[in-house]
Amino acid sequence: MKINKGVILLQYIGKLDKNKLGEYGNKLITDEVILNDERLEHILTYHKPEYGQIHKYIKDIILSPNFIIVDNRHEDTMIYLKKIKDIGKSSRIVVKLALGKDDVHNKNEKILDKNE
Repeated sequence: MKINKGVILLQYIGKLDKNKLGEYGNKLITDEVILNDERLEHILTYHKPEYGQIHKYIKDIILSPNFIIVDNRHEDTMIYLKKIKDIGKSSRIVVKLALGKDDVHNKNEKILDKNE
C-alpha cells in the first residue's frame, strides 16, 4: 500500500446496501466502499483491460447489482454481479467486507474487477 507522509491514499467508491447482504449486513462496521492504491495497482497490473471497460460502471454495479454472492474462496468477501448492456458483458466486483476483525480492513474494499 502506498503511503504518503503516513497517509494511506484511498478512493471513495460508494456505499453498500446492508439490506442486500443477509447475515453480513448486521456485522458491517461501515457501509462505505473504498479502493486503496495497493488494490488499484494490482487491478491495473493484472486486470487492466477489464478495468478500462467497467471502471465507469463500478458504483452502479455495487449500488444495484443483479446478484450478490458469497466468495467461497476468500473470507468475508462478496462478489457483485451485473450485466452491463453498454459493453454486452456481465461484470463482477469483488468487495472485502469490513467486519471489525482487524485494523487493516476498517472500510469495505473493492479488490477486483472482471468481465465475463
